[in-house]
Amino acid sequence: MTDRSQIRSFVSRRFASPLYRPPVLPESAMAMSRLASRPNPGVDEATRIIESDPLVAGRVMSAARSAHYSPVKKPADLRQAVLRLGVRTLRDIALDVSLQATIFERPVYADVLRALGRHSRATAHATPCVCRVAGVRFEHAFIAGLFHDIGVAGALLCVAEGDSGPCDPLDVLAAVDDIHGALGMEMVAAWDLPRQLRTVVWRHQEAELYGSCLTDAACVCIAEQIVSELGWSLPTPPDPGNAGVRVDAVSVGAFELGQRTLELTADRMERLREEVEERLESVDDLDGRAARTA
Repeated sequence: MTDRSQIRSFVSRRFASPLYRPPVLPESAMAMSRLASRPNPGVDEATRIIESDPLVAGRVMSAARSAHYSPVKKPADLRQAVLRLGVRTLRDIALDVSLQATIFERPVYADVLRALGRHSRATAHATPCVCRVAGVRFEHAFIAGLFHDIGVAGALLCVAEGDSGPCDPLDVLAAVDDIHGALGMEMVAAWDLPRQLRTVVWRHQEAELYGSCLTDAACVCIAEQIVSELGWSLPTPPDPGNAGVRVDAVSVGAFELGQRTLELTADRMERLREEVEERLESVDDLDGRAARTA
């Protein structure tokens, strides 16, 4: 299957099927997501959940001992780390680790999925920066950035696991470029993640809906554009007729609408870019310059 219209049709049919299920995320991540949605989540319960997943526990300890969270005294154990970070940050870490292990580190289409994972993580770290500069309260900012392009990953895995024959992953990216938001919304709904995320994932590149701009989606839109400008974009499918055109691109109109809605003046945008770049350079597992796509 090499024709992009065929790929798009195949993916759309698979996602529309009542039998379709996205990859299963680890129970630790789902449990932390449920816990974080409660009014008063308990520290002891959060600690038990994190202890059940050594990979997540290791990342939690590493984060809690970082200079960002522990400039003076490092936490001695996991419970202290949980107290230091808070349940919402633990949720973000658990979902981040789970996506990397479950989806972005698959052997199939490995290079493209890893690039997608780095782009998604960069956007996840950038989105709270946008919210902070714009004065927007959005408690799901990190995971909105993390999941914004999950529809692309879902399409790649759908094609890889189907019986449609070999397919260039870059053709898949091009084929689902304009529907990946809707695909991602279906995956987020199937995982029963916070309802607010569904619309943000759906409209993250075109934040306007029913005549008004969605503030949370605009934050993701701006964040995605900035990280792409800084080098964490997706690979561009070969297309001789559209030289220089890349997939997963925020349109000029959507970017300008987001800037106006969030009141991001030229000075504030410059400050925001500097803050995002500094943040991304400090996230060592994005792997600095080597993690960027050409």
